[in-house]
Amino acid sequence: MFKSLNSDVNKFGSISFGAWCLLRLGMVRLLSLIYVSWISSCLLQVTLTSASPGPTNGDVKLNQINQSSQKLLQVYYDGQFSTVCMINFTKFTANTVCKQLGYSGADNFSAIDNTNSEGSGTEPILSCESCNTTHILRCNCTDNTPPSCNHANDVAIECNESKLETYEGQVRLLNGSYQSNGLLEVYLNKKWGTVCIEEFTNLIADITCRQLGYTNALSYGRYPWVNNRIVWLRELDCSSDNTSCLKYCYSPPTIRNIYCGNVADVQLSCTFDTALAYLEAGSKDSCKIDIQEVPVAVVVVLLLIFCVVLIIYIMLFVGRFVIAAWHKSDRYKLKASERRYHFKDIYVDTLQRNSISDGDVSSFKQQFERHVD
Repeated sequence: MFKSLNSDVNKFGSISFGAWCLLRLGMVRLLSLIYVSWISSCLLQVTLTSASPGPTNGDVKLNQINQSSQKLLQVYYDGQFSTVCMINFTKFTANTVCKQLGYSGADNFSAIDNTNSEGSGTEPILSCESCNTTHILRCNCTDNTPPSCNHANDVAIECNESKLETYEGQVRLLNGSYQSNGLLEVYLNKKWGTVCIEEFTNLIADITCRQLGYTNALSYGRYPWVNNRIVWLRELDCSSDNTSCLKYCYSPPTIRNIYCGNVADVQLSCTFDTALAYLEAGSKDSCKIDIQEVPVAVVVVLLLIFCVVLIIYIMLFVGRFVIAAWHKSDRYKLKASERRYHFKDIYVDTLQRNSISDGDVSSFKQQFERHVD
């Protein structure tokens, strides 16, 4: 390709040697950028593959084992799903489980006899204390259970149907295989929207996971399916990891981002590392963005000012047309002609008083008449 272009240049002689060198360097740079972009997309796809795993530490699920409305609670812990012992388990802990699943709380919970279900007696059993938080493993869960814990008193929970109450600055993971992974969305301006992967870092991923109740991020990448959603955030910047709220990584209020499309949405996978359980989890109280509502009186005053300005502008706009029409009317032309003749008479009288010759006065009258005609 370069040889053919070089022959064309030599044939026509329209490009200098220096310009031709710059052209070749530009083409090489363009090809290198395409190659780097391709490599980057491949690396992101590799990250994405690891960002869509099975369950991670602390994921929960509720399994139906009989005709009851309550479902058996299972928690993924140390590489496998375990049941939870009824001892020390309270309504607050049940609410934590339902909130982790996206519900506002639990309707009821009780012990359920799991000894007759398929595969019973093989799952490990966890013991969790009473807590009111956003993640089950923050309830000091341990596999060192009391001797009285067995599958005859496993915990079963019934969550209510209402979803978690949304708040400005809230984050969630959508369409994942478990609650720990999926499309990252943030609730802003009373709507859910996505986050652009540009400038998205491991630190931002960890902070986001802590707001969801986890301790850190497992991986992140591009969301594999393009959707039609609002993109709220792009080029986030977190200067410190001493936070558990994503709101400290951007400056509200925000508007819809038009520089990043849904092809660059972030998919995130979180996990709970018991060694990092000391890291504080985010909550509604700490992560909510306080947006000051404009008082109604201020809105009314601004509308009145706008209406007054608009009326004045319309009057000036219409007045221009009225004045223009008046200038084109016969009456205006007649008055203008009368004024010109009046000024001519005054000027002629001034010339005569200053002893100007009659010939000059007559010449002036003739020039004026020709100008008026």
